[in-house]
Amino acid sequence: MTFNERKIDEIMDKVCQWGNQFVKTKHFEALTEEQKECAESVVLSFTEHMYMDHGLIPERWNESALRKVCLITLPEMMISDESYFASMAPILSAFFEFLAENEINNTSKLAEKIRGIHEQIIENASNPKNWNFAKTIALAALDVGVDITNLDEMNKFLKNNMERLPVESIVEKNPGKKRDSFPISNKGRKKNKKEKNKEEASFTQTNIYEWVDRGCKNALNQEK
Repeated sequence: MTFNERKIDEIMDKVCQWGNQFVKTKHFEALTEEQKECAESVVLSFTEHMYMDHGLIPERWNESALRKVCLITLPEMMISDESYFASMAPILSAFFEFLAENEINNTSKLAEKIRGIHEQIIENASNPKNWNFAKTIALAALDVGVDITNLDEMNKFLKNNMERLPVESIVEKNPGKKRDSFPISNKGRKKNKKEKNKEEASFTQTNIYEWVDRGCKNALNQEK
């Protein structure tokens, strides 16, 4: 699906403005501290994929697209631990309830829907069969202590483990696949050091899709 870059920027800016209001509400305060830390990432990742994958602006969000984003897309590609996915439904439910109070179309139904698929989100995200190639490789690297936000470490991991990775099936299944799929931060808000570190990590994780794909293809070319 094609999308308008200016439009996605407008949507993300709007949702960031809503987010700045959301954090001052009882809905946000009812979240756990861990959920509060994940809230920006969860809301913006959801927003981004609702538009990029389904062409939906916030006012047109629907239950069908919500299920696809939360049960398929994010479990497939988001490189995060189980606690992140366990936080997804509570965060989005709280955000939708906030939007419903501000008369944003259909969001009360979305809050009910996301609560109903909470356990399925966690289950789908925990099943390696649902992960795409970049997530599979990134989590394999994490499992042996590699810092996946460090480009040199990840390149070394790919080089040293290429024979044990299913590179041919990876390339065939995902030819040139790329996604700019990690959170877009609110440009108008000053970030603290912790937030900046998270943003830098997310940016590097996004590039996993590009250089894992490139690294696999280079390995195949060297073998021939």
